[in-house]
Amino acid sequence: MLSKQCALALLTAATLYAQTPTPPPDARQAEIERLDNLAKDEKDPEKQRKLWQEIWDLRQQQDLENVPRFHEQWRKETDPEKKREIGEDLVRAAISTDQPQFVLEVATGGKLAEKEIKTPNGNATGLSLHILKSFDPEPYPFEQQAAWVIRRMTRDRFELWLPRHGWLFDGKGKLLNEAHPPRRDGVGRQWYGAFVPDGRWVTTDIWDYDRTLHFFTRSGKWRKDLSADALVPPTSEDDRWARSIIGWCRCVKDGRRFVLSVGENGGRGDAWVSADGGEHHRLTENESPWKICYPRDLEPKGMYTSLSIPNDRGDQIIGYTVPGHGAECGYPTYQWSETSVQVLGPGEFGFWPSSSNVYIGTAEPAPSPQPGTETSNEAEVGPAITLFYNFDGTFAGWIKATRVCDTAGGDAMLFHDELDRILTVTPDLQLRKVERFTYSDATAAPPEKLFPDLRLGFFKWGKKLVLARW
Repeated sequence: MLSKQCALALLTAATLYAQTPTPPPDARQAEIERLDNLAKDEKDPEKQRKLWQEIWDLRQQQDLENVPRFHEQWRKETDPEKKREIGEDLVRAAISTDQPQFVLEVATGGKLAEKEIKTPNGNATGLSLHILKSFDPEPYPFEQQAAWVIRRMTRDRFELWLPRHGWLFDGKGKLLNEAHPPRRDGVGRQWYGAFVPDGRWVTTDIWDYDRTLHFFTRSGKWRKDLSADALVPPTSEDDRWARSIIGWCRCVKDGRRFVLSVGENGGRGDAWVSADGGEHHRLTENESPWKICYPRDLEPKGMYTSLSIPNDRGDQIIGYTVPGHGAECGYPTYQWSETSVQVLGPGEFGFWPSSSNVYIGTAEPAPSPQPGTETSNEAEVGPAITLFYNFDGTFAGWIKATRVCDTAGGDAMLFHDELDRILTVTPDLQLRKVERFTYSDATAAPPEKLFPDLRLGFFKWGKKLVLARW
């Protein structure tokens, strides 16, 4: 029989053997703390900048060494909670050192390779387009051109807007009306304008930050103004000091009213207003803009660092948050229920039709450079991809393509890949169709927005945009 001393020694040895070796203290950490204290007290800006740079360089050295160590620990760990904690450390170090491949690996549970929805290399079924109308881009103060704003208003109406021009169409693609907002120094708050089905329209920001909803007749004659504060009155001292911009506005699905948001930083409240401006009402907490707009056409709302969108039933929400600056500003975190996923972004995100399962757009990390190849300090990324998750947070699969819209029947979604093909993917992640829109000269037509039930869509054509049917 073993003595008590011998048994204790064996138990101690076994315990030590099972433990993960603790890495020796990193002398650089003490140096970082010393430099940090010096930098806080330094009055000379140039000397302080050099101290911050030294701290940054030391932390980069630490993170570069930590990534492979954390990755190995994360890969081997079987306890879910410990794996999650190690994964967070790995993601932080990988972001700091511009290695997005490790961020994506953690986000997909290490199953990226085995969960790809494979697409065939062969030809796609061709869908010939008939162009109905082309549109020229418009310059924008801070960019080369303004972004096109396209909305499905009702079952039989859709619209296209630029800062100084709007177009209203029926369900057959017939042009019903045009709008020309009389801009002064404003540009329309990036929503530019909005029609109702009979051709009347509204806009804001005729004068920069005018905080007013301007109503116009079908013929373009000014009719009425309503201040943003009248539509959504300030309710706190903070509201009174904040600028009451109209962040977005659009027609609701019944075609009789507009719905809009008032306030900076995502808005302080939403309201509806009648097409003639005679009636308006602030939406209550139980009134969802997504419920009163055309189904699944209202995109995520909020501010650029915090967006969210509900599922079709309105009982679940997926949110997007990202720091406004710093290393992680390019890596938003998506959250729903008990799940949190951080990937390179931003990308389109939301729920599947009539489901609480999730899709998230990101990018595939570029292949590692060959030895001796010159590289930049920034992370290289490959083509856009879309990740799919079940509502319980399990990673379900991915495809090398970006979401375009739902199918006409709402039983699947359409995706656009780097070969300008349109891929129909079912909720069980099966590839149903591979198609390609083409112009009369057989060149591919990249989609901007599609209305499959109408067999109409907007497509890119060089720098122009075209409305076409198939």
